Amino acid sequence: MKSIYSVSADPDEVAIEGWCILQVQGSTYFGDGTSFQVKTHSPTWRTIQRYADASILCTRDDHHVFFEGVESSYMEHDVPVYEIVLGS
Repeated sequence: MKSIYSVSADPDEVAIEGWCILQVQGSTYFGDGTSFQVKTHSPTWRTIQRYADASILCTRDDHHVFFEGVESSYMEHDVPVYEIVLGS
């Protein structure tokens, strides 16, 4: 299963400058409860979309497959954490 996405920005444009952590919280209702998290440097929109695809496989959530974007969540050891937002 892959995410379905439509980002108006250039897919090769850097989406987040510098180091960051991208994550998807797992859910036992829609998946097996496994969460997805990756630390990356200056990811492009294309890279984030690939991580969204990987998160679907990791969390086993085949209900939320529409890539909606990323939201700033919190800081972890001076590294910003962003939630990959997937919708149904």
